[in-house]
Amino acid sequence: MTSQQSILDVFNFSLEDRAEIAKLDLELEDEAKLADEEWQKIMSNINQCLEEAMKIEGAIGAALVDWNSGMCLGTAGGGNFNLEIAAAGNTEVVRSKLKVMQSLGLKDHIEDILISLGNQYHLIRLSSDHPDLFLYLVLNRSQANLALARYKLSQLDPLLKL
Repeated sequence: MTSQQSILDVFNFSLEDRAEIAKLDLELEDEAKLADEEWQKIMSNINQCLEEAMKIEGAIGAALVDWNSGMCLGTAGGGNFNLEIAAAGNTEVVRSKLKVMQSLGLKDHIEDILISLGNQYHLIRLSSDHPDLFLYLVLNRSQANLALARYKLSQLDPLLKL
């Protein structure tokens, strides 16, 4: 194939075939643009929810986590605190609690899980609208109002548009 020949020339496509291929190519390009726009909207929504979580008094870091995979869909804050590792580890907490509930025959759901450390609260809020996801919030214990933080975190769940 010479530099002047296109792939269409090599395979001897007719003019009608070339027009159809060009049309399909444009359709695929349009679909890719729409998918990219949708992805941008989703990521913007995730970031907006995490920014709101960071406004909770005492917030150190926040993440939206898929507890099936342990992957963060987004993070905010954290500083020296590695939210990705903490979120992945907390997926094991969620899985473990769900297994215990199943073993006990409990027909209920988890709203949130609180882990109290000496200097921090770790709050895991399972999404009611997106059952595979949880919001994870790390709070400075001396600055946070736990009841208010739980309430405000519960208000973020309906705002997630995925």
